[in-house]
Amino acid sequence: MRPDFILDIRDNTTGELIEAALEVMAREDPDYLAAKRHQLEGLSKAGRVIAARATTIDSHGTAAILKANLGIG
Repeated sequence: MRPDFILDIRDNTTGELIEAALEVMAREDPDYLAAKRHQLEGLSKAGRVIAARATTIDSHGTAAILKANLGIG
């Protein structure tokens, strides 16, 4: 099981470099979302996983999504 992306992001407050997996929700149909939920459950056992809709990533940017979900500056 692999995430869509594995990213490193720096916390501007502490300087810590944080690794997180990003799962992109590209569609809204129930079967796709159920499969993604199952994927997220498995991935979360290995570490930090962020799920975001593709439209949200497009409008806010990857860094903003990661920082908001990880609670970092």
